[in-house]
Amino acid sequence: MARAEASGSARRRSPGARFAAGIVAGIIGGILMIGFMMGYAHVMGAGLTTPLKVLGAFVYGVEALVAGPDAMLAGALIQLGFSILLGILFALFISRGTSTLAALCAGIIVGIAIWVAIRAHGRARAAQTQSI
Repeated sequence: MARAEASGSARRRSPGARFAAGIVAGIIGGILMIGFMMGYAHVMGAGLTTPLKVLGAFVYGVEALVAGPDAMLAGALIQLGFSILLGILFALFISRGTSTLAALCAGIIVGIAIWVAIRAHGRARAAQTQSI
């Protein structure tokens, strides 16, 4: 009985360890997402650095498209910061005992929900801008 309790407590992770795991997962996911965005933009003819410049527009405004490396760095940091935040939240809410398949499905569902929310917000803003 003591062995079962010991193995059960060994599987539990402290909030600090889960927080650190979320940071690492967020960094990995953010770097992969930056690579995917840049590759997709390049294939679509928008330019390899366009996604980073567009994200950098949160800091530099429209000038980000011509600002050069500063805007791209700001865009990369925004993407990594958002990915780290989501990685931490995901790590804190998914237990260590969750199966890999269940965690993967939960991650896909969360990703789709975020995508839908961003698209809905963008469409609402576009409709609001057109009505003015």
